[in-house]
Amino acid sequence: MAAFAEDAEWHPYLGQVGGGVRRGAREIEEMLREIDVDLDLTLEPEEFVDLDDCVLVPLRAGGTGKESGLSVDARWCQLWSLRDAQVIKVTAYPDQASALGAAQGDAG
Repeated sequence: MAAFAEDAEWHPYLGQVGGGVRRGAREIEEMLREIDVDLDLTLEPEEFVDLDDCVLVPLRAGGTGKESGLSVDARWCQLWSLRDAQVIKVTAYPDQASALGAAQGDAG
């Protein structure tokens, strides 16, 4: 969590995983702990794409709901925005094209 700025934001995939947008390093850490309680989840980054002030990370998630036993197999992309070597925002997108479009929009 040391990599996160105190005012960081996390915009989860589908906006609902982990209870919606989390603001601040403490809320982000709380969300990640809650997800760990509910899911036996493995996240695998497929690559890291350097886009200057942000990093694009396509992810694959696999696992099982701890109570439901339902399996998870999903892919999405995250855009990690950085400032002064700290994470200031993580935003999820359904695919790489959407994430790249958002990154280009932020740059312009």
